[in-house]
Amino acid sequence: MTTKDERLQVLRMVQDGRISPEEAAKLLEAVEPKAAAELDAKQVKIIVTDIHNQRKKINIALPLGLVEWGLRFVPALVWERQGGEQRVSPGELLDLIRLGARGKIVDIDDAQGRQVEIWVE
Repeated sequence: MTTKDERLQVLRMVQDGRISPEEAAKLLEAVEPKAAAELDAKQVKIIVTDIHNQRKKINIALPLGLVEWGLRFVPALVWERQGGEQRVSPGELLDLIRLGARGKIVDIDDAQGRQVEIWVE
């Protein structure tokens, strides 16, 4: 299994609620510790779509250095836990990005009829 596959497996475990984001961070660090400067990702895309009419409300691509600032645009309801579903906090999301997460790392439908996707490319 490649390092990329191992990272994806850990992220899927978080998505499925089998492990916490904190546990995932430890596993990802064990799989492949990297300094932030060595990461190959260039940007993070944040897309918020109205589920009812499929119109994109937010569609921004940010360089990694601006990710923390860009997360302000993600609706607050997305970060809340609802119905026992485990959600990732902005801080945990930043940790996953710093540890090398790639691809779609968040895909959540909130109670307000919005789909939020966060991609690391």
